[in-house]
Amino acid sequence: MYDVSYCIRREVLGAISVVMDISDIRSYAFTTTKLILFGSAVVLFLSGFYMYKFVGKYVDVFEKLRMSMSEQ
Repeated sequence: MYDVSYCIRREVLGAISVVMDISDIRSYAFTTTKLILFGSAVVLFLSGFYMYKFVGKYVDVFEKLRMSMSEQ
């Protein structure tokens, strides 16, 4: 018969049973979720690298400016 763990069984009009197999959709959804999580992690890493590489220079300049202003 059918493996009902991944199936949805609905009664239509009391006489006809409709069985839908959602295992393909379920595996596609897990694959899509994994790809989205991986893409998010890559974007997070790249944005952190960008902040460290380019914006960090400006922070360092302003920190040196603050230190030089406090010495006088």
